Amino acid sequence: MQKIIDEIDNMAANWDSTKKGSMKLPGQDIQVNDVEMFQKLLHLNDFRNFLINDTNFRCRQCPLFREHLLRRLNYIDDSNLVSLKGRVACEIHHQV
Repeated sequence: MQKIIDEIDNMAANWDSTKKGSMKLPGQDIQVNDVEMFQKLLHLNDFRNFLINDTNFRCRQCPLFREHLLRRLNYIDDSNLVSLKGRVACEIHHQV
């Protein structure tokens, strides 16, 4: 289970927009000429940046929240054993 938690931390760190050399988020390269569409995209980008910022959600660092998240994603079962889906997710992440 610790390996999965470490992988989630690693993925979150890679998606953190405040760090140098972070991964580019999907949709940031879209060219828009319509003003209304542009405003909506700006709003969605701001909202996405808010959601991926760890300082807005202190509970993300809580081990119980992480365990709940892994269970909700069906990566672990009720006895905290890593499921096949959790193993596959780790393998896919390591191949990328």
